[in-house]
Amino acid sequence: MARRLLRLAAITLLLLVVTDQLLLHIALDDDAWAGRLVAPFDPPLFNAGQHASLERLAAVASGERQLVGPLRFDAELGWAPRIGEGYDEHGARAVPRSADDKGVPASERRRIVTIGGSFTHGDEVEAGDAWPARVEQLDPSLQVFNLGVGAYGIDQALLRLQRDGLPLRPDEVWLGFMPSAALRTLNLYRPALRHHDLLVLSKPRFVLDDAGALQVVPNPAASLAELVRLASDNEVFLQAMLPHDAFVAAAPAAYSPRGSHWSHHSGLARLVITRDEGRGRDAHPRLRDGNDAVAPLIDALVHRLALVCREAGVRFRLVVLPDGKALRDAAAQGTPSWAGLAEGWRADGIEVIDVTEAVRAADAAGRADAGSKAWAPGGHYSRLTHLAVAAAILDALD
Repeated sequence: MARRLLRLAAITLLLLVVTDQLLLHIALDDDAWAGRLVAPFDPPLFNAGQHASLERLAAVASGERQLVGPLRFDAELGWAPRIGEGYDEHGARAVPRSADDKGVPASERRRIVTIGGSFTHGDEVEAGDAWPARVEQLDPSLQVFNLGVGAYGIDQALLRLQRDGLPLRPDEVWLGFMPSAALRTLNLYRPALRHHDLLVLSKPRFVLDDAGALQVVPNPAASLAELVRLASDNEVFLQAMLPHDAFVAAAPAAYSPRGSHWSHHSGLARLVITRDEGRGRDAHPRLRDGNDAVAPLIDALVHRLALVCREAGVRFRLVVLPDGKALRDAAAQGTPSWAGLAEGWRADGIEVIDVTEAVRAADAAGRADAGSKAWAPGGHYSRLTHLAVAAAILDALD
């Protein structure tokens, strides 16, 4: 009986090994499973668009071609707008200054600088339809400079305010806080956070030291050439990203050079590390989790922004900009994922304007009326929702 059991175990093990190797060499021969790239990600590029983006960057870095498009490489911020490509001399989104046409002298207008990501910038709508421009249109006593940049985290918004925003001598600074984008503050390499993005980008971030103080981690690519090398050589990539990119650090085997980890030689193990690497991308449960690193870091960054503005003699306000995912999560859980953070900020004297109800109303109206869409095709606010957000912000101002 013992011999039979031993023989059966050996046969079963052999079958498992053979099946695993068939999976490795046949099913995963093209490094994909169900249309998804399978680890190891060597190089750390996840789709054809990223490969094409890296080729363009390499050509620009070598001088073979000129960089085109609205964004440019920025060693400090990662990426930034190109002046003249829809942006004025300050790097703000260029819009006609309607206040001038209404007879309000420039000296009497209150200067506002808005910072944030795509929901502040106004991705998928014209510059004049984004809520910062709408605020100025609805209240000609305000002059609004939109320094929002697509895909920015609060960390980049803070750095851009210090470099580009404060020299505009604003009276107020408004941060557009999109809760669904909170995880950007944990990330250095954009594709590691969002595999489906088309651009190859790296960025700085902040970390909390043992005393709870913010420390900046610079952009790991100081030049386009370094960015190309990071995205081409996994050993260089790991050395730069492993210490501080939370998503790379959570799955180092998935980003190690091909064949350097035992899991790379097993089809089943490759599927497992691919699955594990893709977890933890939903910001809302992590914002609610008191043991997660996200909420404390967001809180520290907002307090740093408030301090920077206070030291510059500038009024600071935070505008909560929920997307569709945030609305659905709040409805399912009964309370917004950012409620605890917002309560703490208000208790600390930080002015918070939450436009959730205005966005929810626009969403409900859009669902009821096929001719009134609340969302652009890519999930950003439509021009009608931007207008509703602007009106809600002005209603909340004292």
